[in-house]
Amino acid sequence: MGYTETIHPTPISAQARPDLRPAARRSAPRASGLLFLAAILLPLALLPLGRLVPTLGTEAGDLARQAAVAAAQVASSLGRQGDASRDAAADPALLVTALAGAPPPGGIRLAILGPDGQLLASAFGEASPGATPFLTAEHAVAGWPLRVLAIRTAPPPRDGMLPLGVAMAALLALAVMTHRREQRARAAAATEARRETLRAAALAESEAQLRLALAAAELGCWSWDEAADRVAWDAQAASILGWCQSGPVGLTALRDCVDPADRALFDATIARARRSGDPAQCAVRLRATPGLAPRWIELRAQATAGLGCPTWHGVIADITERRLVEEQQQLLLREVDHRAKNTLAVV
Repeated sequence: MGYTETIHPTPISAQARPDLRPAARRSAPRASGLLFLAAILLPLALLPLGRLVPTLGTEAGDLARQAAVAAAQVASSLGRQGDASRDAAADPALLVTALAGAPPPGGIRLAILGPDGQLLASAFGEASPGATPFLTAEHAVAGWPLRVLAIRTAPPPRDGMLPLGVAMAALLALAVMTHRREQRARAAAATEARRETLRAAALAESEAQLRLALAAAELGCWSWDEAADRVAWDAQAASILGWCQSGPVGLTALRDCVDPADRALFDATIARARRSGDPAQCAVRLRATPGLAPRWIELRAQATAGLGCPTWHGVIADITERRLVEEQQQLLLREVDHRAKNTLAVV
C-alpha cells in the first residue's frame, strides 16, 4: 500500500505566506478621513459663499448710505429751528434729537462731529468695551459745519452660523477621536501580525527540527482517526511497511501487515492503551514474504481525546537489525552457558 497523505506537511514560511488583511485595510477608506472631508465641505454645501463671507464693498456702501440719510435728517431738523438753531448748534441734546429722526439698522452707531473733528453728540448706543469698529463713513451736513459719522462695529454671527459651527466642531472632534482609534487599531494589528509571524517562524523551526530528528532516527510517522477509521502515514512509514496501494485505509490494513502470530499482541496493546490512556508500544513481525527473512517493526502511539473517539498519533521503526543482534546475543549466551556447564561436569 502506498502513502495517501503526509503527517507533517511542509509549512509555508512567514515570508512567503501572503497576508491579505493589511491589503484590505489599505484599500478601504478610513472613517477619520471621511469625517475630516465632511467637516470641510459642510459649510460650502449648506451656505452660499456670498452669505458666508459678505463683501467689504457691500458693507461700505450700506454704511455710506446710512451716513447720508442721517446727514439729511440732521440738516432738515436744524433747518426747521431757523436762525436760533445756529446759536445752539453745539447743544448735544438738540443734535441727539436731530439724529433720532433717522434710526439706522442694528450694529451701526451715529455721531455728529464738529468743524475740528470733536465729538458733539452720538446716538443709538455707545460702543461696548469689546466692540471693534471695522468700517466708518462720514457725510457733511448741508448748510452746517458739521459731519455725520456712521460706525459699523463687528457684526454678530448671522442666523444659522452658530449651529453650523457647532456641527463643524463636532465633526472635527469626532474625526480626531476616530483617527486616534484607528491609530491604536493599526498599532494593535501590527503587533498581532508580528506575533503571528514569530509564532509561524517558531512553528516552522520546530517542525524542521522534528523532521530532522525523525529522519536521523529513521522513524516513520502515522496516525489513526478512530472515529473515521482512517490511517495516515508519511513516506518513511510507507517504506518500512512496504505499502504500495493508494486511497484511504483503516486500521485493519495496518493489522493485516502484521504476522498472524503477532496480531493478538497488536490488538491487546491497542486495547490496553485505550483503557489506561498510556502510550501504546509493541514489537511485532511483519507478515513474512516467501523467500525472505522476517522483518520486525516497533509501533508507538498515543491517543489524544477528541469530540468522540480519540485520534492516535505515533511513530514506526524498523528494528529488524536490532532483533537479529539480540537473537545472536541470546544464542551466544546460551552457547557460553552450555560450555560452562560441560566444563564443570568434567571437573
